[in-house]
Amino acid sequence: MNDIDFRSGASPMVNPTSDLFPVLNGIRTEVRFGMSSRNCSGLGICSVEATSRTLSMTASCDSAIAYLTYESFGQLCFYFLKATVCLKAEKKFFRRGLFVINETFEVPASIVQSFDMNNQFVRKGKYPVVETEKFWRVNFNQY
Repeated sequence: MNDIDFRSGASPMVNPTSDLFPVLNGIRTEVRFGMSSRNCSGLGICSVEATSRTLSMTASCDSAIAYLTYESFGQLCFYFLKATVCLKAEKKFFRRGLFVINETFEVPASIVQSFDMNNQFVRKGKYPVVETEKFWRVNFNQY
């Protein structure tokens, strides 16, 4: 099971203060790519952790900063900040126009509660990537 960990001093619930934040009432997170069953290797989302870090590259090429929102039609939206994605991760996860999840991902309980979500799972599958100037947006349908 994946959990969300709040770092000391973190302010995970954010509101836009500039054009760098694309949505209202989102959660700023660090997303680690991969599959939890394969020690965070492969395609998918291994873990999500709330963070106050915004504009720097993440500590590893295997993770990136993403703003999360929950849309009214049961879509969990990840806005991956391009400035925090290394070239290797960009090619692997975003260049083909589809974000691939090879194993069902359990959304951390803290996020489920924050957004009052109906379901806590993102099923394996291929999800379209929408590219903007500063973000890659991926909408995960909840079943």
